[in-house]
Amino acid sequence: MAPLHKRHLSLAGQHSSSRAQSIKSLVWCCYYITSTRVTATHCLEGYNKGTYFVCAGDYNTDLNEGTEVEVNIEDYYVDEDFRKGNRMNNDIALVLLKGLGIPLGKDIMPICLPSENIEYSPGLNCTISGFGSIETGKTSK
Repeated sequence: MAPLHKRHLSLAGQHSSSRAQSIKSLVWCCYYITSTRVTATHCLEGYNKGTYFVCAGDYNTDLNEGTEVEVNIEDYYVDEDFRKGNRMNNDIALVLLKGLGIPLGKDIMPICLPSENIEYSPGLNCTISGFGSIETGKTSK
C-alpha cells in the first residue's frame, strides 16, 4: 500500500477504461488507457512527479476487490498552452508509467476510440465515464 500522501489514479473494473485520481482515498481526477496514458493537466498540479501512482482495476474505491494493480508514474507531460486563454484550455497531459506498465485483462482494458475519419454532427449524444465529484461534497465510488 502506498503512503497516504501519494496521489493515485484508479481504474474501474468490468471492462472500464477510466481512472480516478485521489488523495487519502478521496476521488480526485480521471484518466484513460490509450496507447499512451491520458489525463487532465489540472490533476497533476501542485505535487512532485514522484508522489503519483496508478491504481488500475479498482471498481469500488471503498473496497479491495482483488483486481487492483498499482504502478508508479515515471514522468508526465503537460500541454504547454494549459490555461492559455480560457480557464481550462488545453487541459491534457500524457503519463509515462514505470516498468511494464498496466497489465491488461478482463478487469483492465484500454478505452475504445472511434476511427479517425468519423464525423460528428452537432447535438450527437455521447457517453462519458469516470470517477469524481457528482455534486458538491459527494463523490462516486
